[in-house]
Amino acid sequence: MTTVTKSSTAKIMMFNSLNLADENQTATLLIDDFSINQHVSDNGVDNSATSSQEKLVSGTALKLATRNVSALATGGIYEFETVIIGGSFLKINNTGGSNGSSFIEYCFDQTNFAALGKGILLTAIDVDFDISVSISINGGLASTEFQTYTGSQFFKLYSAFSGDQTQFNRVTRLRLDFKAIQSHNVKSQITRLDDYRKVPNPAILSLLGLGEVELSAFRQKKLG
Repeated sequence: MTTVTKSSTAKIMMFNSLNLADENQTATLLIDDFSINQHVSDNGVDNSATSSQEKLVSGTALKLATRNVSALATGGIYEFETVIIGGSFLKINNTGGSNGSSFIEYCFDQTNFAALGKGILLTAIDVDFDISVSISINGGLASTEFQTYTGSQFFKLYSAFSGDQTQFNRVTRLRLDFKAIQSHNVKSQITRLDDYRKVPNPAILSLLGLGEVELSAFRQKKLG
């Protein structure tokens, strides 16, 4: 079975949708369901980022959309910042010694966000390290400050943006920046995520129990 290694060594955050939403945080327009695959990983050997770009031919209600993903690690060659998109998840992972950063920027045909929602909604299923998020519109003409992510949803009303809020009438670019706000003492580990959070079936649990019994008997025999 392929799973995420979820222990003190795993530092990963996972999101499963990005939408426009109304004031009640109900999704009104799909920006990205993270079904189009993209994988970017950067090590901390220098100050240059690693990036890639994909056309979103599905999984979005935006027209002629492209998605640019960039990751920047710090702390040396053994430190990494990784962004993986696919299987309806956005996963951001960094190693213990890196205060890494990453961003996702969407470019698309002009869209009237103001007519379609009241804010931007990013939904999480798992966040186990401290990270801050900021959002900008049309190259920063309207933007938010970095805010620490808490809970299961990150929701920003248009009214909370500084700058020119009329830009929401004619959006062509949307960018989300992520940065770790503290480093970790351990390296992280990431594997395939398609069986994420699956509980072992009873047969496997029974085998694990038998293994414990046999190991206990072996230890007693050795001591005797």
